Amino acid sequence: MKKILVTGANGFLGQHLVKYLSEGSYKVVATGRGESRLLNKEIEYYDADLTNKTAVEGLSQKIVPDIIVHTAALSKPDECDSNRSFCKEVNVEATRNLLNLSASFFIYISTDFIFGENG
Repeated sequence: MKKILVTGANGFLGQHLVKYLSEGSYKVVATGRGESRLLNKEIEYYDADLTNKTAVEGLSQKIVPDIIVHTAALSKPDECDSNRSFCKEVNVEATRNLLNLSASFFIYISTDFIFGENG
């Protein structure tokens, strides 16, 4: 059974993706910020700071995912514009930390919220 790590599991896209994948023949592990907001409390969930390279490496060694689906992002255009360094840390550095892991597949996906209104 393939093990899939879904980041951003507390977000809109992540929640729906975890629900969909967990109904299939996958072992789903989820990360997000804060307590899990997933409806299925049986999903293995970790509160994770993906901007912390050491923490991401430790989490990967614990989980050992076959596939990473990265949906975590700072998706509020106004917040990204007003705090560009934080935006870069969350949207770029966290992605780099995840890319350095040894999963067989890496999928990076987002909703259209990152483009603002009428994106």
